[in-house]
Amino acid sequence: KFTSIEDIKNVKGVGEKLLVKIREAK
Repeated sequence: KFTSIEDIKNVKGVGEKLLVKIREAK
């Protein structure tokens, strides 16, 4: 299966949310 642009955007969004949670936890 090929990765669509929408899939890449979703992965980036999830990664950014995780980074925010990590920063807030510190």
